[in-house]
Amino acid sequence: ESSCLMPQRTLEESEANGSDCEEAPSAGQLGEAHDDETDWPFTVDDLDHFETPVAAYEDILPLLRFAARQRAALREEPLAGAAQQLRIYDPYFCSGRVGAILTSLGFPRVVNRCRDFYED
Repeated sequence: ESSCLMPQRTLEESEANGSDCEEAPSAGQLGEAHDDETDWPFTVDDLDHFETPVAAYEDILPLLRFAARQRAALREEPLAGAAQQLRIYDPYFCSGRVGAILTSLGFPRVVNRCRDFYED
């Protein structure tokens, strides 16, 4: 049972800030590892609390770009800038780093809320 102690924000605020928690890392912190002494803002299971590395997101960039172009084409929107319009939902908050990672890769509309989405 994990619950976030941070206040909830609207979708627009989440998109603007990359996450719902105040201490989400900036793009400059992406390469930094988290140590075992990290004070998470919610209850975690140490055996099931791992973050996806930047390299994995880089591996799926072609798929994300394809999805963005498909979305734009279906909506008859310009293909230029399609990545900036694609909304990506990641329910697993961990430390909120996914928003900064995807933003640094050209996908700034990330919904990654600091809450127990299993309870939603």
